[in-house]
Amino acid sequence: MVIKCLIQLLVLFSLAPTLAAATPETIFTQAREAYDKGDYPQAVSLYQSLVKQGTPSGYLYYNLGNSYYRTQAWGEAKAAYLAARGLLPRNPDIKANLTLVHQKGGDHLQLTRSPSPFFFWKNWATASEIAWIAALLAGLSFLLCSLGTCVSRLKAVKKIGQGGLLLASLFAAATWKQAQSREIWGAVVSKEAAVHSAPGAHNLSLFTLHEGAPLIWLQTNGEWAQILLVEDKEERKGWVDASAIRVYP
Repeated sequence: MVIKCLIQLLVLFSLAPTLAAATPETIFTQAREAYDKGDYPQAVSLYQSLVKQGTPSGYLYYNLGNSYYRTQAWGEAKAAYLAARGLLPRNPDIKANLTLVHQKGGDHLQLTRSPSPFFFWKNWATASEIAWIAALLAGLSFLLCSLGTCVSRLKAVKKIGQGGLLLASLFAAATWKQAQSREIWGAVVSKEAAVHSAPGAHNLSLFTLHEGAPLIWLQTNGEWAQILLVEDKEERKGWVDASAIRVYP
């Protein structure tokens, strides 16, 4: 029994470096090193392995986009940058690189969708950030209400707190609604993609998109994806082969 335990310990010790090398932090470092050395395909492979592990990060998608850009995979780069923008909407580097790769093509489609007045912040703040603001506002408002209740001279403070609680409730409701209707942006990654009126190649072909065309993913039906395209004055829907596009939900 003692010998068996010693053997198991030795096996664990021998595997420790391998296990450590498989951590997300280590893979991220290896990907950055591969990028710095000019091995962009290896960097893409390593970053994609992190994406498949289900640990999304704005900086992960940003670095993935940079790696794809270096391989001149414009559609893949744009899809990664759009995913990064969704998590880091105010990051200037992401905005600059997204604009740069958008100039490579994309059928002259828009990269943003005009938000409704109720969601005026949508293009510069995430739902989680608004949720934090709502929570802080609710906490401060509750404190003011409590202070106004305990001190009779501070009735005005209590009214301010009540107004703040109402505003926090509105922010919370808007945050929930924004999270429920989150736009998942992606891009065409094949050279061409025919857009059909319904799922299936036998259905009417409406028009053709080219590599890099930005889109909003709506739903998937088997091997087909319904997408929404934002143009200058209108929006159009259609169905494309899901393998022709890349989105990061």
